[in-house]
Amino acid sequence: MYEGIGIVSVGGFSFWVAFNTYYYFDAYFKFKRLSKRSDVIIKDILNKVNNDGNNIDYNQLKQELNLRIEETFEVWLSVLQAKYEQSDLSDKTKYKEQIEVLINNKEEKFEEGDENLKKRIKELELELSSVYKYNADLQNKVKKLEMIIQEDYKKIEDLEFKINTNNRTLDERNHILNQQQNDINQMVNTINQLKQELENAQGDKALVENLTEKLSIAENQCNLLVNEHKRSLLEKDELLKENKYLANAREEAIREKEEAVTEKQEIQKLLEEEKEENKKLRHEMAIMKQSFEDEVQRIEAQKIENAQILRNKEIAVAFREGLHSAEHEICIISPWVTEKVVNSYLNEFKRLAKNRVSVKIIFGMGKDSKIKQYAEENERKLINSRKAIEIIENVFKSENCENLFSTFERNTHAKLFLVDDKWYLVGSMNLLSFNYKNKKDKREELVEKIFNSKKIDAYKELFFYF
Repeated sequence: MYEGIGIVSVGGFSFWVAFNTYYYFDAYFKFKRLSKRSDVIIKDILNKVNNDGNNIDYNQLKQELNLRIEETFEVWLSVLQAKYEQSDLSDKTKYKEQIEVLINNKEEKFEEGDENLKKRIKELELELSSVYKYNADLQNKVKKLEMIIQEDYKKIEDLEFKINTNNRTLDERNHILNQQQNDINQMVNTINQLKQELENAQGDKALVENLTEKLSIAENQCNLLVNEHKRSLLEKDELLKENKYLANAREEAIREKEEAVTEKQEIQKLLEEEKEENKKLRHEMAIMKQSFEDEVQRIEAQKIENAQILRNKEIAVAFREGLHSAEHEICIISPWVTEKVVNSYLNEFKRLAKNRVSVKIIFGMGKDSKIKQYAEENERKLINSRKAIEIIENVFKSENCENLFSTFERNTHAKLFLVDDKWYLVGSMNLLSFNYKNKKDKREELVEKIFNSKKIDAYKELFFYF
């Protein structure tokens, strides 16, 4: 029987084995079956990642993968171990090498399965991230369409008000025209009567002169009435033309509004369809997040550890940075507000209005306070705060987005600044009434800049519910 040393290649792996013809075929087919079984196990685990959204746990799946591969190889390892122990000294080397090759093959299958599992989970994360971004874009488009619809509703309302005003003016003008026409008819009757009397008065010189004078006066009055009537008709025509223009503008606004409503409905329908289609992916992401809870907590802890302590001028710089970088919403609590400080941030508020960033402000220290000795001073500061707030409100009005600016007055001494759901400032400084522009003011102020979206949600729920 032929004996020698050679290489067996199975499932992409190369094995150095000692064999004779019988042992070669026996080992080769066993290695091949084990490799195929391992591939089936890996494929089965990956299918769980794809289909079983309720049980996606990386650590659990990895343990299951390793255990099943271990069980698959263990049977043949036990057989080889038994043969090794029962064999003669001349065959022990042969079985020992096969055992070593099989163990190496098992370890490689462990690594292959683990890498495939990590790769698939990463693909799912990227896929879900893309889905979230697409849905977020659609949601933003819906919000913009809702703003367009609101603006169109306002435009239609204004046009209808003008049309109704013109209609009331037209009713008044028609009443005047009817009165003028009646006056003209009466004057024409008077003229005809005077003409008849003039014909009958031939021969009576004095009477003719009297009637002629009356007729001249009546004709002049009639001409005046006719001219006034013509002017009234022209004014009526102008009103009718303006109404026609306004009606066309209203129809155009209604058409734009209906188009926006239709587009919004189509996007919402698409979002509903996407909701079902992406339900599995969203659920898988939630499970994955749970699976990697330790990593998430570590990141959040790192964010808290990286909270910045800001002092004095650093606070004003961070406040301006937040006004400049906000993308969706800022929320401010400042007990007092001054025109001087608001004007120093005017460019930032203009940018917020142009970019359609929602702004909410709480102010009003001393409002409804029952401490009489401070009542006069509090009232003065509250009046000044309202004037300063009006400056910001006018900025949003100039950009036709005053609906994005809202305020609430309350007796508060809190100081808080939220930037989207990214970070916030909390501390001692009144952000809208003090900014270190006066070099002589050396007061000490202290705030923390903290990155914690959960805290931001809590602050919004507690204060910014309006």
